Amino acid sequence: MGLDVTAYSRIAKVAVENDDDGYNLGYAQASKNDNFPGRADEIEHNAWYSYEESCVGISRSYSGYGYWRNQLAELAGYPFDDNADESDKRGYASGAWKATEGPFWELINFADNEGAIGAAVSAKLAKDFAAFQAKADAHQDQFFRGGYADMRRAFELASNAGFVDFH
Repeated sequence: MGLDVTAYSRIAKVAVENDDDGYNLGYAQASKNDNFPGRADEIEHNAWYSYEESCVGISRSYSGYGYWRNQLAELAGYPFDDNADESDKRGYASGAWKATEGPFWELINFADNEGAIGAAVSAKLAKDFAAFQAKADAHQDQFFRGGYADMRRAFELASNAGFVDFH
């Protein structure tokens, strides 16, 4: 069990019925996370959408995603949370959680299990990924660099009238 992130572009709301197993192949369902308002104002909670293109952003265990997200927070320059001990794998992410804005803030300060980020916030995050690309390319961890490239592509795709789904 873990986190799967999928991006969709050029979405259009559709009225569809689930199959007998509760699925609807060929369509994307958007799930807003009320704990993070403003992340997906363009979409309707639990509505189904057709889409033009999709791609996988990241697919990791929850702990693997947490580790990657912490590395992203460090790359972006968030301070290590003084209340975290040195072995804490969330120390930089915790520093970002205390902020109210900044590079990648809408992603770092977002659920690691469920929700959607809409086109407007995806466009902001795509700009952040572009701005930090050279720094990411120099990162020593190949695991981090691969996730960075995948998530950059996902947010660029979703910024084209789509959304990024975390499930």
